[in-house]
Amino acid sequence: MPRPSSRSLYSGPILAPMVRASFPGMRLLAAALGASAVYTGAIVGDSLKDTVTEVDTDKMTISICTVHRCVESPSRVILSVPVRPTELPGQFEPAIPLVVQLTVNENDDIDRICSLLAPWCVGIDLNLGCGAQFAVSGGRGQRLMNKAEGVIARFLKALDHIESAGGRHISFSIKQRLLGSTEETVEKIRVFYELGVSCIAIHMRKKGEERGSTQADWNAFFHVLAKFYTWLWTVSCQRNLQLFEDTLRTFQIVANGDLFTREAIANFFALSEQHLSQLPVEIRPYLTTRYGRWTPVMLARGAISDLTLFSFINEQRETTAAVDASTSACTSEALSLLMKPKEPPCYLTHAKALLEVSEATHSHFNNYKYTLLNGIAFVRSHEIYKSSTQRSAYKHFNQALQAPKTYGEYRTLLSTLSSQPYSHWAKLAEK
Repeated sequence: MPRPSSRSLYSGPILAPMVRASFPGMRLLAAALGASAVYTGAIVGDSLKDTVTEVDTDKMTISICTVHRCVESPSRVILSVPVRPTELPGQFEPAIPLVVQLTVNENDDIDRICSLLAPWCVGIDLNLGCGAQFAVSGGRGQRLMNKAEGVIARFLKALDHIESAGGRHISFSIKQRLLGSTEETVEKIRVFYELGVSCIAIHMRKKGEERGSTQADWNAFFHVLAKFYTWLWTVSCQRNLQLFEDTLRTFQIVANGDLFTREAIANFFALSEQHLSQLPVEIRPYLTTRYGRWTPVMLARGAISDLTLFSFINEQRETTAAVDASTSACTSEALSLLMKPKEPPCYLTHAKALLEVSEATHSHFNNYKYTLLNGIAFVRSHEIYKSSTQRSAYKHFNQALQAPKTYGEYRTLLSTLSSQPYSHWAKLAEK
């Protein structure tokens, strides 16, 4: 696909890296609904050691597979990407704005990893925020933060070498958490920016803070933005407006955390407008595309419960995302279910749309089921519905959706559940 600029790739809304949930079907549908970038779940660098790359011209996909699993095993596929032909015969490129997230340590072969991934993505992201055991083992994830500069420099050097040798430009980004203080977070962002990183996505919680018990600190994020952009203006760019404007084209900071409903997103954008008004007056006009409804955002739990949040955000910005013609065949039915709803769609509609693309992309069934069940659990826990009747109906839906063991069984069940009004299922739940 044409090289997206850092400004457009990371302008948001972005599909967050979610283990098991950022699977091929989810990525494809999010891109079709207007995501500016779609991230994979975190891939451990060590898992890319012994792999083969397989191109399927019938399905128009490439798969990077480990050689340590049998051919029939779904778990042998580490990464699957929809592709399309380039102008050069027999060559392909990614059909979606895919960013591959990695969790690596100092011993991983960065050159080989970049060479393996570069043909099939538009960006590579380094995970410095995840605290999960698989992500931090061997000094990865959060444990790499204090040694990250050397690893980042190696990534940037490898990607520059690929581009100078005739390959495509690949953006490089980082995902991290808020650090101990605003000053500490800003200092780390400054270091990464000066190294040449294109984007930093900030999970608006600190190390050890969990989603279930700690709210994302939106104000802390905007304090970080204000201090960084003020430093960029006064120190790095020496109050040179042209230099400041040019710099903004190559670097983005993205917000991630608790952006899971239309109301929450609207509140976040409103808070962003307030913080914009407090910036130095000279630079405010140049940051209007970084604040308010243009604040770059990354969706995680919001995406698994309501994929139409991507189109909702673009509607707030009065922009529309073009759907790639090469992917429209397997997404058209899903899009017809979801396009332009005036309110969050029934979760069954969301589930059916995701089913269409998950089957079409041969996504691992267990990932679809995992995402589906987490999505409806989230809808219920946050009561994203309109009435007590719907609340009771969703209780029944939640129980029914546990049982299927194949895509076909889910297709039949979703058709049955959609055939009756909420009141019918609410009565069953009450019994």
